[in-house]
Amino acid sequence: LHYRGRLTPLAPGLVRWPLVRQLPGVLPIINRLHDHCLRWAQLTQQRARGGARTYRILMPSPVLRWAPAESEFVHISDPACVRHVLKDAFHVYGKGAGFREHFHDFLGSGIFNADHVGAAMRGWRMQRKVAAYEFSVARFRHFAAGEIAGRARGLAHAVARAVARAEREQASPGEGGAGHRCVVDVQDLAQRYTLDAICGIAFGVNVDSLGDASVKFARDFDRISQLICERFPTPHWRAMRAAGVGTEGELRAALTRVDAFCYAIIRQREAQPIEEIDLQADLLSRFMVAQRAAEAEAMGDGGSSGSDGNSATNSAYDQRLASAVRVTAAAGAQ
Repeated sequence: LHYRGRLTPLAPGLVRWPLVRQLPGVLPIINRLHDHCLRWAQLTQQRARGGARTYRILMPSPVLRWAPAESEFVHISDPACVRHVLKDAFHVYGKGAGFREHFHDFLGSGIFNADHVGAAMRGWRMQRKVAAYEFSVARFRHFAAGEIAGRARGLAHAVARAVARAEREQASPGEGGAGHRCVVDVQDLAQRYTLDAICGIAFGVNVDSLGDASVKFARDFDRISQLICERFPTPHWRAMRAAGVGTEGELRAALTRVDAFCYAIIRQREAQPIEEIDLQADLLSRFMVAQRAAEAEAMGDGGSSGSDGNSATNSAYDQRLASAVRVTAAAGAQ
């Protein structure tokens, strides 16, 4: 990996200030940070005369100490470096406590937030093993292919409607009408298609954000993803979360609504007989069938539990399912 600590250059064009470091240069471009990261990588390579495209971005830390790990970001784009991190030495590069803390409110301890190094590796490995098995089952793969094909047709219709609407607006007289370019936000349509597809595959529900852009779950999910990422350049986000103010207050409200949506799906599915659930191929149903089988086996081995124990078990079970719903939707968004 072409990274030598403080010898690695900083992002070109970002001034390093005392205490706040490079945050003042990042905030104005936060909504287009990925575009600027690409440009900085190209400039870094030019300055290195065709060398590595690796550079650092320094963020301030709530604890004033030199170069804390969670506030120094190393950007790599060389294929050899990417292969080294994601494949050859994957076991070395964990997510780290800082990353997990930032995403915990949203992803909990699911596979996308569980660390694959250290003490947390056992949980990550177990979840990966379960996911790998489910995705290898022919029944699920056939179901997923059908969902994706069906949503793809919906995407094609949505693009056609958007183009027709843009053309009508272009042809209409007056401000913003004739003579202006016809613009269709394909990125937004593709994102809604992905969310619809993954919700159908994971939970067996039709969110239909392609048909209706005002679907509350889709808007909340997109906003949560944005607010979670905004924590990284916000050193005081923990204080905001504790006080429930600003973007953290908005995040808490959106998470509450998403949780309500998740629990409603779970309650509805739990009301069905296990034989009926077993006929469904979505991930949530498969997880519930496997969980019921494991609980039945445990009850047979260990005897019956009291009502309080059953209640606690069901509560923990529901929390795991809700976490699975959010994590699977996050996977689809990525």
